[in-house]
Amino acid sequence: MKTESLKAQTKIIKNPSLTTWGKDFFFELSKTEIDAGCIKMERLRKIDKEPVIFEATFIANLDLPKFCTKPFVNGSLFDTLHISYGIEILNGVQNFRAIKAQGNQAKLLGISKGNPLLHIIRKLSTNRENFNIYSSVYFNSENHSIEI
Repeated sequence: MKTESLKAQTKIIKNPSLTTWGKDFFFELSKTEIDAGCIKMERLRKIDKEPVIFEATFIANLDLPKFCTKPFVNGSLFDTLHISYGIEILNGVQNFRAIKAQGNQAKLLGISKGNPLLHIIRKLSTNRENFNIYSSVYFNSENHSIEI
């Protein structure tokens, strides 16, 4: 985006909050993760004011004091985890699937229900045992591509 002088913006749709893991979570969870409970947040990413990505992120509530009430370092989840909690991303697994946009996805991304979206689910492993970062990402690739 920087090479094309595009302006990226992230809008928090749902602030980090404590919740439970869904019964049919999209990755297998460890007993430690399940027992700890879940912190969930939702973000909308825009390019030049156009909504492009809707992302729900899930992390285990493991030794993250004041995580839900502290502002993010540099506005970044990863910077916050690294600087405030010593958590570093090591590697990850991503699965991609083309889907048709449903109600909330279509509404947030400003597209019609049934339009194509790329659904990405990912699991990022970290340097902390039993601490993974999970995301469910809906990407509208109509005007933009994604590079991995």
